[in-house]
Amino acid sequence: MDRDSPPPSDTDRGQTAQDFAVGIGLFLLAVAFVFIFVPQIVEPYEAGIGSSEHSQADRAATMIVHNVSEEGSPGVLDPAATASYLSTDDVEVLRERTGLPFTARINVTVRNVETGTMQWSDGAVYREGRAAATATRIVRTTDDTCEPACRLDVRVW
Repeated sequence: MDRDSPPPSDTDRGQTAQDFAVGIGLFLLAVAFVFIFVPQIVEPYEAGIGSSEHSQADRAATMIVHNVSEEGSPGVLDPAATASYLSTDDVEVLRERTGLPFTARINVTVRNVETGTMQWSDGAVYREGRAAATATRIVRTTDDTCEPACRLDVRVW
């Protein structure tokens, strides 16, 4: 302390209530930021569905649409070809048709986008909430089965 300066009084505080409020507010924002964004940063390293399952689901969906589409009209399914392709009742056959490895499990569903009714389904039983890689395609049919369109979901786990 300088000899020429007067001694501090009770009104010469180092921190005011507004300074304290701003500091606590910034601290709470920083804590909220950590809780919101850190789990998303760490998520790619968690165990679960990897990129190989996502690429397998995408490849299988593309193969199914290609194999059951009407000649010259990609994305327009032939109902008879779709019914025969997705009525194997054997997961092994569907897995071989889509080129998946023997360890993969696959489920294929085709639902009307407007009504939500299932048109075709095949593969292993999928329980909601199970971790699975999903590939989706919006398709139509040559008849009015999928009016206005259907959603083809391929799940691989």
